[in-house]
Amino acid sequence: MYYNEFDELEQKKLTETRNKKKQKQITMLIALILIGGIAYYFLAYLPQERNRVKGEIEEAFKENFKVYPEKLDKSLWENKENWEEYLNNLYLPSQVKTFGEKMLKAIDKKAEELEEEERDKPRKLKEEAVKFVKAACTETELELPEIKKIIEQCTEKIEKTSLRELNEVKNKAVGLIEQERFKRQGLHWRRQIHNWADRWLIRNRQSFENAWTKISKMLGEEPPSFDINGIYRIQFPPSLWNDLSEEEKQFAKANGHGELTLEEQVKDYKFSPLIEEWENKVKPDPARGTFNPRDPGNLDNNALFYGVPRTGKSVMAEKLAYEADRYPLVVIQGSSLTPRKPDNEAGVSLLIKFIYTISTITHDLADNFNFKREEDEEVRYILFLDEADQVCTTHLLPPKDASSQLTFLKECMGSDNKSEESKNLWIAATNHLDNVNQAVYQSGRLSNPLDFSWTLETFTYYAEQAGISHQFPEHWTKNKTLNAEDNKWVNRFNKIIFDRDFLGKEKDGATNPRKEFWNKFINNNPGAEYEPERDEENTEEQEDDDNEPKDKKVKIKWGEFFEFFWHLYDSKQLEAFEGEFINPRNPKLEEVLAIVDSTLKLTTNKLSKDISKAIDARLNEMNDTITEIRDSIDVGQNAMSTSIDNFSNEISILLTSIGEHLNSDRGRRRYWSP
Repeated sequence: MYYNEFDELEQKKLTETRNKKKQKQITMLIALILIGGIAYYFLAYLPQERNRVKGEIEEAFKENFKVYPEKLDKSLWENKENWEEYLNNLYLPSQVKTFGEKMLKAIDKKAEELEEEERDKPRKLKEEAVKFVKAACTETELELPEIKKIIEQCTEKIEKTSLRELNEVKNKAVGLIEQERFKRQGLHWRRQIHNWADRWLIRNRQSFENAWTKISKMLGEEPPSFDINGIYRIQFPPSLWNDLSEEEKQFAKANGHGELTLEEQVKDYKFSPLIEEWENKVKPDPARGTFNPRDPGNLDNNALFYGVPRTGKSVMAEKLAYEADRYPLVVIQGSSLTPRKPDNEAGVSLLIKFIYTISTITHDLADNFNFKREEDEEVRYILFLDEADQVCTTHLLPPKDASSQLTFLKECMGSDNKSEESKNLWIAATNHLDNVNQAVYQSGRLSNPLDFSWTLETFTYYAEQAGISHQFPEHWTKNKTLNAEDNKWVNRFNKIIFDRDFLGKEKDGATNPRKEFWNKFINNNPGAEYEPERDEENTEEQEDDDNEPKDKKVKIKWGEFFEFFWHLYDSKQLEAFEGEFINPRNPKLEEVLAIVDSTLKLTTNKLSKDISKAIDARLNEMNDTITEIRDSIDVGQNAMSTSIDNFSNEISILLTSIGEHLNSDRGRRRYWSP
């Protein structure tokens, strides 16, 4: 039994060994088949499949010769250097097949696109041209109406233009955009050249470029505009204002410009004969005119208005422009031409600032209000330089010390080449003629110096016109001249102040009782005389002095009268004035001496009277005192006699009493003796 079991185990082991051997043989066979298959796949089938797909792709490229691999989407070969490299790195037939199909589709699609592009090339080129023009603008500029208009016009031209002329059209549009940008930024020296001022800017271009660069560096970026011009205001006479469109009118108002109007009384304003002669000469055509050096009397029309404030200098300029009704009036505030700190830091001088302002005004009128340029490429306007004495070379010093004296105008006028000078009418106004260099208001520059200051003759003329001269006292009518101190007060008058503040006339011709200075004055001071204020002491003196009149009046002089009026005007007290005259002046030396002399006489008389009264009073007091002393002495003497008698009696009584006591003491001593 034991052996049977052993045989079964051996038989089982033998069977298992045979099975394992058979399995190894099968595994080896499968491995050999796989190795052979893999070798066939990689060495025969895969290269053959790759070559087939590659050939199809290359054939597709040949058929579509306009298609190059570079034009295809590189994502097809997933960032490999080229599609062949990518194909050689594919190991599955499905991948090779899929890649081949994608490549063929991409080539066909690109071929169709290229054909479409070829057919659509003109349209695309034109679209690209429009994009090119738009690319020349910033995002902000694309929203500006002016830029939008240029792009719209450019687009219309491009649609109608052949491909050969396309570059010319788009470059021209870019040039227009640049000009619009230069216009907006105020870079006039980069803009188209028109007139003498533009040529001057070009000649000094480097100065402007340096200034623009310095300003940009200071700000860290290009500023929106090159704003160095002075402050100016354009006033359009009636017909020119009416010719403006509503849009232009709104633009004008938004920028501080507007319609030129005149107050009703200004239309009848009267100036000196010399000024009216100049006005009548200039009014038909208010331009500069020509100067004949051979005939010194034949001057051009440029003028210098001078005189104290409010004497009608600005009114004359406005009146001339309004009544001529041909050209705008451009008013420049003189103080705004003074170079400020940023100007100095950028190297902008007074002359540069002035010429730049002139160029800005011309561009403004031409670009924004469609004013036509004349033959000399200027736009006609009347230039009025107000507060000319405030034009300084620097802001660091007071106007008195840094006054330019308008010498910069010599650089703009008086040359031999008149084509390089403005043909517009230039007028400068100053309150102080001595602050203007004499060379500026000579022939060929500001050829007509005109004095606007009132004189006593002017004042009496208007007083006659107003019908009040008959109320003038005799001591006024006899005095036909004034000294320098008095003359400065009458110099300040002008027609507006004379009518409105001196006479109290309103615009409609009615009289305002609160402003009737003259009537209040003359009604309360008949004959232009007044009674000076006196203190109580002086009043008592005059009451005691029968030789002095109690109501002595003083005559008011021209100068005192004028100065009194202007003190009320300057302190805004004219309406509160009730008629009482208060002399605004301190008395002069002669007057003081006369007053002192009179006061001394009055004081001497008063002292004499006071001393006499004091002596009399003192003597009376002394008499009363002496009498009182005498009475006191008599009373004292009587009282003393009585006192002596009483005292004597008292002594006698006392001595008697003493004697009695002595006697009594002797008796007692004897009785007690041993």
